[in-house]
Amino acid sequence: MIFKKAKITINLFFLFILTFILCSCSDNSNNNYKKIKISEATRSIFYCPQYVAMSLGFFEEEGLKIDLVTSEGSDKAMTCVLSEQSDIALMGSEMVAYVCSGGRENFPILFSQLTKKDGSFLVGRQSLFRWSDLKGKTIIGGRKGGLPEMTLEHVLRKNGLEPNVDVGILNNIKLDLMGSAFLSGTGDYVMLFEPIASSFESTKNCNVLESLGNNCGEITYTCYCASQKYLKKNKETIEKFTRALYKAQTWVRTHNSTEIAHIISPYFVNTNIELIERAILRCSKVGVWSETPVVNKNAFDLMQQIAAEAGELKQKIDFNKVVDNQYALAATM
Repeated sequence: MIFKKAKITINLFFLFILTFILCSCSDNSNNNYKKIKISEATRSIFYCPQYVAMSLGFFEEEGLKIDLVTSEGSDKAMTCVLSEQSDIALMGSEMVAYVCSGGRENFPILFSQLTKKDGSFLVGRQSLFRWSDLKGKTIIGGRKGGLPEMTLEHVLRKNGLEPNVDVGILNNIKLDLMGSAFLSGTGDYVMLFEPIASSFESTKNCNVLESLGNNCGEITYTCYCASQKYLKKNKETIEKFTRALYKAQTWVRTHNSTEIAHIISPYFVNTNIELIERAILRCSKVGVWSETPVVNKNAFDLMQQIAAEAGELKQKIDFNKVVDNQYALAATM
């Protein structure tokens, strides 16, 4: 046991040294980098591979400098891409389907996938749980039409509960305020991403009861997209970006939660390292992260089915119209 702890400590030491060297090198040659502005839908352990790529310098190795902003919602991240405030957006894949079905000609294209399962967790005030307990109750579920809320509806139906008939879903609370609303007494349950779910369990007298990812299965969940105009003008940049992402996906798959936690901790400065590790372990057990950036057609079809069930997508979108896997396939060769 002592040897195992010593080995982990040594590994973490060398990881810190590597991170320091990479960061030092990048500071000396910023002018040589191609800058990319990314809008992420939220700041979450759910996006762990992205933070690994940034912390370990995988983007810098490809000659890229990332300017990361948090938009607080997939709809807002999409707006940033459509208005050219950002080059790339990391968000729920449903947003691209919405824009395409709405008739916009220069709809964004999905080119890399980050997560393959829903990463949110049902949190409640009790310790024991059965799906039937939700009957007559209310869940804070997120923005209507958003993939987290629609996945929740899908899972409820799978468990014999009709959304907004058997179970009430509150859609009028912003993503970053859902947790605080629940703590103030709103709702009987709340859907939370990590590390907030684990923090509530450890400090707020709440319990993580179920994983939506475990109950829904694989789905095209969080992806990177860019406008057709940007992709056409920056093909080499997108290839490099996707290659760096794949390096991070591979790194996450081959390292333990303790090592990953120390690498991404700078992106969660108000969260202690033990909680970050716990959140990573929980997400890892669900299997939320994609092994490669390739977007899977069957998983994309399930996303469309879920959106159609929720009444948000009126017609099915051709996979090949909104997905370009050439960059992801090249990165994995």
